Amino acid sequence: AAETKVIPAILDQELGLVEHGRGRRVASPPQRKAVFARDRGCTFPGCDKTAAQSEVHHMLDWLNLGETNLDNLTLTCGYHNNEAPRQGWKARLIKGVPHWIPPRWRDPEQRPRRNYLHHPELVTPRLRASDPGAYP
Repeated sequence: AAETKVIPAILDQELGLVEHGRGRRVASPPQRKAVFARDRGCTFPGCDKTAAQSEVHHMLDWLNLGETNLDNLTLTCGYHNNEAPRQGWKARLIKGVPHWIPPRWRDPEQRPRRNYLHHPELVTPRLRASDPGAYP
């Protein structure tokens, strides 16, 4: 028992695993369903790839101690999963919604941006004018 590791797990009402912590790198089927329902497609601003064309991405990379929990997961297409972090973009959850923070060379103020293409019900003319990150 001295060599065992305690791995915290949180179950939903149907006993599906929704939080893995550091115990597992790959998202569980219930986690994937939750992320697909929330994000609906690649969350990188302006990307039109659907959820079926996307993969689960750790916002804080698992190798850098990011956990496999819903508040650290988002959908990205294969291109943005690799290229966005390489170019200095960082994904963060803001009020339960994935946003991408551009590198300073792209936006010195680093204003968080989100992808509205998979959530057209949220787009209004006022929003388009007030959110410069809505459509790059």
